[in-house]
Amino acid sequence: MKTERPIRVLSLPDIHGTNTYLRIWYEAAGVEPVLPIPHRLAEYQRTICNPQWLRAHRDDFDVLHVQWLYAQLPFVAFCRALFTVRALGKRIVWTVHEVLPHDGENVAKHRAIGTLLARLADRVVVHTAYAQAEYRRLFPARNNVHLIGLPDYEVELTPQAAAKARLNEDRFIFLFFGHIKRYKGLDLLLSAFDPKALDAALYVVGEFGQGADDPVRVAQDEVVLRTGECSESDLDLYLSAADAIVLPYRRCYTSAALQRAEQHGKALVLSREVARTMTGMHHHAQVFDGPDHIAAALLAARQGPGGPGPRSFRNIEDALYRAELAALYV
Repeated sequence: MKTERPIRVLSLPDIHGTNTYLRIWYEAAGVEPVLPIPHRLAEYQRTICNPQWLRAHRDDFDVLHVQWLYAQLPFVAFCRALFTVRALGKRIVWTVHEVLPHDGENVAKHRAIGTLLARLADRVVVHTAYAQAEYRRLFPARNNVHLIGLPDYEVELTPQAAAKARLNEDRFIFLFFGHIKRYKGLDLLLSAFDPKALDAALYVVGEFGQGADDPVRVAQDEVVLRTGECSESDLDLYLSAADAIVLPYRRCYTSAALQRAEQHGKALVLSREVARTMTGMHHHAQVFDGPDHIAAALLAARQGPGGPGPRSFRNIEDALYRAELAALYV
């Protein structure tokens, strides 16, 4: 009996080998990423932004999935590539992680490419109702926008006492983690954090992006700093040890950090910008409006009952969720 081959996806970017979100997404959708492209601007210019390269590989992929827009991509060449993909009879899927750039840079270019993608894409994916509303407000509205939650991660749970012992830590832990960029508000958290008043430690775990805080300034006596790339296992250890997760973002449409924190069932301290992306009511979250209210939210979390505990079920185990992902590529 002949087995039908999976749908072949040309992914921009092609980092599913190192990006957990992309790997889980494509596996759950049952599609096959093809034509691996090194994650460098020159390689994208040579390949995915080159109509000649696309035509040469017309029989090697079925769908172009644009996961992130990069301001560095040459605007005209990328637009020409999108038209070439459609002329070849290929489908286009666009996942809108940032409706507009969080850093406020290259907004006009991002919006221009987004407007074109909104018209050419067969399917547009957003992960939160807030992102969906913002997308419909800013881009041409068609009936091809699909609201699909982020896929749950493969979290490694460790009992909190054991996790703290491995970190040689017995204090209450506030944790800030992820790829650290300026819009994520670490500077606001550092200004508000008072270790003596809170009787707590602040752990900062992640890789510092361009324009983010200076790691030397962050590394104060009361702040435990783990910089650079962090393995999934190590990150889950910090999450298991934490008592509360702090996400003081200035802007947010979707947050994988929030998704992971909720899977671990931790108490949350969130800016209003992050909280509005959540679904349902979360009584374990302390939500603050503006930097002047961060300290009070931290204290409330310190004195509160804690989080609800880890989630036992992953959404990618749901056949309906997997079918919804697979249908995007048909």
